[in-house]
Amino acid sequence: MNLAPHFIDLFLRRSRARRVELVAATLSASLHGEGVEDHATLVLAGDDGSEAIIEVGYAFPASPAKRYCSFTSAGDSGYVDVGTSGEVSFTRASDGATESSTIDVDSDPLYDAFVRQVADTWADGFAGLPALTDLADTMSLIWAAYQRSPIASTEVSLG
Repeated sequence: MNLAPHFIDLFLRRSRARRVELVAATLSASLHGEGVEDHATLVLAGDDGSEAIIEVGYAFPASPAKRYCSFTSAGDSGYVDVGTSGEVSFTRASDGATESSTIDVDSDPLYDAFVRQVADTWADGFAGLPALTDLADTMSLIWAAYQRSPIASTEVSLG
């Protein structure tokens, strides 16, 4: 599901929820007409009152703006907003102060760093990296989104 695993994982790590529900999911393959989604929108809600709206897509693979992403999330610590341009803002619930920054939302350059971190930490059980249980939590929400999608039957085997 495009970039959504990263944003789902971000929500799961940031939220204090013990359970997270997929409230809504829409997947589309209409932009490029291929058998895999090129756009997805997810709404997540945690049992702690936190929520996130995630929108991702490989809308423009041949252009410098190859990906589209939007991540907004509210929880007891505040509100975060991440956009395609890399503009990030976090507003603290405690005092309403907002911190802003610009990040690189292109995950491609991070692959090399991730592989190196895996190689560097294999001997100590991959300390600091997400565990298989984290991946399972993320994938359960992705599989739930695919189950709601008419294009899912050819993409994912749930068994």
